[in-house]
Amino acid sequence: MARLTPSIKVLSFLFLIFSPLLSICQDSLSTHYKIFNTKTQKAASPDDIIRDMNKADVLFFGEEHNDSTGHQLEYILLKKMAKRYPGKTALSMEMFETDCQTVLDEYLAGLIRDKNFETDARVWPNYDDYRQLIEFAKENKLAVIAANAPARYANMVNRLGLSSLQQLDATGKSYLPPLPIDTATGPYLQKIRSAYGWAQCYAGDADVPGTKFMGCYNGVVDSQIH
Repeated sequence: MARLTPSIKVLSFLFLIFSPLLSICQDSLSTHYKIFNTKTQKAASPDDIIRDMNKADVLFFGEEHNDSTGHQLEYILLKKMAKRYPGKTALSMEMFETDCQTVLDEYLAGLIRDKNFETDARVWPNYDDYRQLIEFAKENKLAVIAANAPARYANMVNRLGLSSLQQLDATGKSYLPPLPIDTATGPYLQKIRSAYGWAQCYAGDADVPGTKFMGCYNGVVDSQIH
């Protein structure tokens, strides 16, 4: 995502996706998901979200990458947001790593072919699920932000720790948020511990929390920090 500051206001909604769809029409899509406003504890609609965006700066959509229903809902929200807030809407995507921003910009500007874009931007295997988001942004001249830290740096942090990022040159550091990144304490760490236990980092290892967990955790944070 775009780099955040404490002043950014964020809406909080809970999306429940019931099942992926092989083919979707907008009329039937609503039968496959429910949205709840976590503040009011009431059901909400996509239009409610768009209306409430006048009180927020960023809408985060947490997705399952292979969920076609979720991708279609993202597309609906993007279209509605661009219509309601012209000139104020941009799209940020985890699929694209920050070192692919130039390639992404070149495609949106119509300078390079689809084939070159998909190869050089290292799109995911299920890019077809996301294609309509990119094409809508291209057609409507919306900025698309490559939001993910390069995978090679996430792997480096996993192996060598966050301090290893300081060894990168200016170009490498330009793909990351300002260093140093503090992840040692706080609610995000506790949420990761609660959600994943140690399974993601240890693959069944019975280790107690320690440097091995923190190396994996820091790699996760580094890959999501933008």
